[in-house]
Amino acid sequence: MKTTEKAEAIRPIISNTFNSRGQVDLIDMQAIPIRCFKWILHYQDHLTKFSYLRAIINKTAVCVAQELLDIFLMQGCPCILQSDNGREFVNSVIRQLMTLWPAAKIVNGRARHPQSQGSVERSNQDVELMLGAMMKDLGTSDWPMCLPFIAHQKNNRFHKGIDAIPYEVQYGSKCKIGLADCLLPTWFFNEDVMNEEDLERVLQISESSNNVSESLNIVSESLNNVSESSNNVSVSFNNVSESSNNVSVSSNNVSVSFNNVSESLSNVSVSSNNVSETLNNVSESLNNVSESSNNVSVSLNNVSESLNDVSESLNDVSESLNNTTCCCGCGT
Repeated sequence: MKTTEKAEAIRPIISNTFNSRGQVDLIDMQAIPIRCFKWILHYQDHLTKFSYLRAIINKTAVCVAQELLDIFLMQGCPCILQSDNGREFVNSVIRQLMTLWPAAKIVNGRARHPQSQGSVERSNQDVELMLGAMMKDLGTSDWPMCLPFIAHQKNNRFHKGIDAIPYEVQYGSKCKIGLADCLLPTWFFNEDVMNEEDLERVLQISESSNNVSESLNIVSESLNNVSESSNNVSVSFNNVSESSNNVSVSSNNVSVSFNNVSESLSNVSVSSNNVSETLNNVSESLNNVSESSNNVSVSLNNVSESLNDVSESLNDVSESLNNTTCCCGCGT
């Protein structure tokens, strides 16, 4: 039965401070030896990713230790030094360093694995690509001469791993390239400036030029203010004109409204006259009705009087009949 070995869990190495851990590696340049140099020593701080590149003759511990000592005396030495060249190699380098600098105390880092040493290996690939491109651009095979410029370029470009620029992380500011980073006019770089006296002379000229330029800027700003004021006046005049037009339109609207009101009042007057005439007609009709009613009343009185006369006549007839005797002598 086959037994399977449990793979060792690989944890990423995290550095919290500068110089807590350094990584050293060697790049083989034996195919292009220049002035006895056959190797490139690449030292990188694990936290800041700041790199140092040195051309060395061989990869012995003594040679590597001498170059590392030069670096460590400038920036201090790390607590832990690791490399993918084997623990024995690192032990030899550390022994040589402690011989050269007895006050230093460095311990050997873990053996190589992808997450502990992969960072410097990827950095090595960048160095080789950048070095090849520069040698091609300059038309030279002198790679030792190019190494300081490659290190400068590499340390001053954005590093995705730390989301920052290594130089700025290490030194806390942007890298300055002398007067090239100063706010100087373009003509300054065409001047023959070789010493501080020449620099002061050019700076005085530059200051005078700046004063003239500042005065011109003030004049230009004043002209711009005048132009802006003129534009504001023009805008105000346009607004007044527009307001006047609006008043005229409003006046016309009022006039039209007044005419409409006047016409309406005229219509009301006519309607009032018609109503008055109608009321007069109604009054006349009522008078006629009243007169007719009176006539009817008179007629009714006459009829009543006639009926009274008829009734009286009938009474007379009845009385006459009562007084008349029967012709037959019966006394009825």
